[in-house]
Amino acid sequence: MFIRPLITLLLPTLLLAAPLAPRADDCVPTIYTINEYTFTTGANSTNPAVHFYFIPTYTNPSIITDPSLITTGGSSCGANAATLDTFPTESECSTGRANLIWDLRNRVDRAEIQIIHGWGLLRGERGDRRGGLEKRGVGKRC
Repeated sequence: MFIRPLITLLLPTLLLAAPLAPRADDCVPTIYTINEYTFTTGANSTNPAVHFYFIPTYTNPSIITDPSLITTGGSSCGANAATLDTFPTESECSTGRANLIWDLRNRVDRAEIQIIHGWGLLRGERGDRRGGLEKRGVGKRC
């Protein structure tokens, strides 16, 4: 009996107080875009190849120092091989930091490609494996 009026009064207040979206770390990309994706292979293919550009988007790009943002089209990612059996399942993108690794879920000739990526760290570089780099200097810089 008293619950319905209480919910009617409190629910709008609780909804307004709750954030609409969780605040992301400004140093971590919020969106990745894959652009200019090419895939060349077949069941008996020689010289199979996969190539794409990987573009990160940040909430505040003015504080980001990411060499892949400077290059046209983003980080260049790709791999090729002489045969299907020698095609790598893991490869490194050209990011300017040399630490974006991507994997194929299955053999390249099955066309069941799911790009699984991870950020590694270079020797001497500190950061986290979510893609963010250490905050440096005065204020918030990435």
